Amino acid sequence: QDTPAVVMKKADQSLMFLSAPGESQEAREIGRLILDFVKTHGVRFHEVGVLLRDSARYGQLLAETLLGLDIPCFLQGGLPLSCTLAGQRLLLLCQVLREDYARARVIEFISSVEPPFSALLSEQLSFARFAQWELFSVQAGIVKGAQAWRERLSRLLAEQGEQQNEEDEDVTSDWRSLQAFLEFMEGFLAASERPQPTYSWQGWSAFFRRLMRTYVTPTEHTPEVEEALLNLAELDLLGQAVSFEESLNGVAAALQATTAPVGALDSEGVFIGDVFSARGLQFRAVIIPGLVDGVFPRLVRQDPLLLDQERQYVAEFLSCELRQRRGLNEAEQLLFMLAIQGAREWVVFSYPRAEQGGSLARTPSFYLLRV
Repeated sequence: QDTPAVVMKKADQSLMFLSAPGESQEAREIGRLILDFVKTHGVRFHEVGVLLRDSARYGQLLAETLLGLDIPCFLQGGLPLSCTLAGQRLLLLCQVLREDYARARVIEFISSVEPPFSALLSEQLSFARFAQWELFSVQAGIVKGAQAWRERLSRLLAEQGEQQNEEDEDVTSDWRSLQAFLEFMEGFLAASERPQPTYSWQGWSAFFRRLMRTYVTPTEHTPEVEEALLNLAELDLLGQAVSFEESLNGVAAALQATTAPVGALDSEGVFIGDVFSARGLQFRAVIIPGLVDGVFPRLVRQDPLLLDQERQYVAEFLSCELRQRRGLNEAEQLLFMLAIQGAREWVVFSYPRAEQGGSLARTPSFYLLRV
């Protein structure tokens, strides 16, 4: 069982140290600490800066955690579309197709994407009952495959139709719910079954956009996801055929390569970004996460092919500038000082005690000994 986070204050109250079992817990504790700053000290969200040495490692985790705690934030560089709700829904749709309509994946898709049942079922709308639909899929014995969905749901509907008693309202209601489930699945299967293998990128782009618009309820970043899909059509240099597997990989790559903004720098939100990008900015409270050896400061090693002493000799002999590796240590120290100088009132130093998802202990940064 994870031990709780530990928060220690120095005597002057302006320096705080936070230690958590892992990076996820560290992010949650940072969120709670920000809420405490707001509640106890009247700090505004935009007066808090979370300054990172490694944005790729911490940025996404912190943004998702803070937004989950209803803390507005600005993430420098934004989030990959694959991490947004709209992107995850599209990836889940791709996973349904890749796994040939596996029962568990289809049920996950229906529960997660909030299909627009009002447009899809019209008169059957009141019988779109997800809990019952999941039970029906189990009773029908479906494993995967479009044909299995059609045949087994139809057979179950026929069996329940023979057993139902018109005077029993519960049985009739269940039968109508099963009928609505079959109607939904028949429409979904017809629209999403693998199209012609001769599809080009333009064809696949139109295919996925059509599925999204029909079966996935739009969210904040849906327009950006559709634009990323539209850009796939530009890969059609010669109009060559693209395989189904290639199309799925292309969608995933496009969502990962395209970013969506999270908040705005001039808005009411916690700043999350790397130390260098925050130079010149001032915050009432600065939080510096990830203070473990190898992350902040980064591990700097001598070049085994050309040591610093040899670099200096070559630079003097050729009268040229040849950067020495020990200079990188000075750059790390400068970044640490820039982060601290960005705080007007409080500085919080934070580190995880173990690897993310593992039990390997982490060593706190030796910078903490100098504070």
